[in-house]
Amino acid sequence: MTEPEAVVERIEIEPQRPAVGMAEGVLHEIRSHALEAVPEECCGLVFGTGIGLEGGGAGRFGPVYRCHNVMDRMHQEDSKAFPRTNRDGFYIDPRELLSAAAEAEAAGLEVTVVYHSHVGAAAYFSEMDRRFATQPGFPFPRADHLVVSVLGRQVHELGLFRPSPEGELTGHRVESLPS
Repeated sequence: MTEPEAVVERIEIEPQRPAVGMAEGVLHEIRSHALEAVPEECCGLVFGTGIGLEGGGAGRFGPVYRCHNVMDRMHQEDSKAFPRTNRDGFYIDPRELLSAAAEAEAAGLEVTVVYHSHVGAAAYFSEMDRRFATQPGFPFPRADHLVVSVLGRQVHELGLFRPSPEGELTGHRVESLPS
């Protein structure tokens, strides 16, 4: 008899791991998006170069591409498959993801980060986040994932969840670098 596979409920930021630096201008845009979306979760992408590199790198985290959170629409269409709403979940329309990928490619860039916020919760990578990032056909399997924690009307923390060569995600603190 085989043992059942353990279910990872969420991935936390690991404080002992090195922080990943991102330009203050990029972080400012993402924080602003998160605060403007309250009480709902925001979502978007970051374009850049050098996917798969450790650390940040000058071009790894570049322009921010704000996406529309369509979780409410998905919930209305199929509440069983999508039990959450924009207030406690996010979903980016696959057509918007493909359009963003084409825009990045036209600029000689790629999607290096998928970001979203958690309103009233910490910056962790949830089981639902993991399912979204590993769904069949997800166009950015090597991208990092940034989670913005919004508590009250303030950004509390940011966590960057980076895929390892084995496909496991590890949580890193994010530090601001001069733009």
